[in-house]
Amino acid sequence: MLDRLANQLQRYFVEHAYEILGAAIFLLVAVLVAFVVGRAVRFVMLESFRVDASIAKLAVRLLRFIIVVLALVVVLGEFGIDVTSVIAAFSVIGLAMAFGLRSTMTNFFTGAMIGALKPYEVGDEIDAERVKGVVESTNLFCTVVVSDDGTYVSVPNGPMWAKSIKNKSRVRPVRLILDVNVDRTASLSDISKVIGDAFAADQSRCTDFSPRVNVEEVTETEMVLQASAWYSRDAFWHARETLPNTLSAMLDDLGVKEHKVVPRSVAKPKPRTKEPEVDPAADDLV
Repeated sequence: MLDRLANQLQRYFVEHAYEILGAAIFLLVAVLVAFVVGRAVRFVMLESFRVDASIAKLAVRLLRFIIVVLALVVVLGEFGIDVTSVIAAFSVIGLAMAFGLRSTMTNFFTGAMIGALKPYEVGDEIDAERVKGVVESTNLFCTVVVSDDGTYVSVPNGPMWAKSIKNKSRVRPVRLILDVNVDRTASLSDISKVIGDAFAADQSRCTDFSPRVNVEEVTETEMVLQASAWYSRDAFWHARETLPNTLSAMLDDLGVKEHKVVPRSVAKPKPRTKEPEVDPAADDLV
């Protein structure tokens, strides 16, 4: 029986050698076309439309899969194989899966919308109805936000998109951080008040963001504080040069003998070219 089957297969391949060779070449060309078209679509999505890289990657994979499947259907049809029932079966299975995973699919397609329209990006400070804080990461299913008290919050994209979102970082201010070293015996409350007064007196500061003072380290001889506030791009570098001197003078008036105010080292921002880049100053300071 096996010998008869082998003989039939051998006879079939001999009789249809040209058809089989043509089908193989057609499938190979289809794969090459899918690869080239995918590269072109990915380039256009990233360069022209500034689509998120994960969305572009998913779209390219789906497009390549569709091209190869259509080529395979054409080849099977040329050999007289009816693929209608196979397509119908896959359609029913896909419909059942979509119905069972409708909430997941909602988050998925909403994540694609967020990646394409970009109402917020990583590093933005947002105020949504469900969460408030800085965006830590985004993907096709959820958005991770770190709240003001340091809580890690993962919000599904569906509910996130359904409510209004206030993006305080849309204007792209830059965060200025000052490392303040003071004597260990100094009053923390008095120094925090002086730092707050120094930031409050600076009219160039972005008032949409509140200044912050955090204790970074306490040793036997000194305290290391981190003072930060947000500035527009034009006012950032001027404030970085003048504010440390102003704060040092205010600490002298307070009677703090040992102190040092040093702005956090940053690189001047470069203009955006092809890929959207996070501002170097903001990336280093956040």
